Amino acid sequence: ASCVSLMVARELALTRIPADHVTTTADVEIVETPGGWKVTGVQMKVAAAVEGVDERIFHDAIERARGNCAISNALQVPIKLEVDIATAKAAD
Repeated sequence: ASCVSLMVARELALTRIPADHVTTTADVEIVETPGGWKVTGVQMKVAAAVEGVDERIFHDAIERARGNCAISNALQVPIKLEVDIATAKAAD
C-alpha cells in the first residue's frame, strides 16, 4: 500500500495536482493451494485530499500510479483500486 501511495503522490505532483495527503490501505486475498499459500488478489483503497482538480485528470494519474508501482507489478495478481477524492481545505 505504501508503494501505491508514493506513486500516487508522485503522479499527482508530475501532473501539478497539489495533494494535501494520500493514504492507501490494502486487503490481500491469500489462499492455501496444494503447492502452498498464494496471493490471489488485492483490493486497495486510495484516499487523496486534493484541491480543485479535474476528476478525469486525477483518475488518469491514479491509473499511471498503479501501473508504475513496483510491488503491484511484482505480485502479478488482479488488483482492484477504489479511489476516494476528498477536497482539501485551503489554509487561511
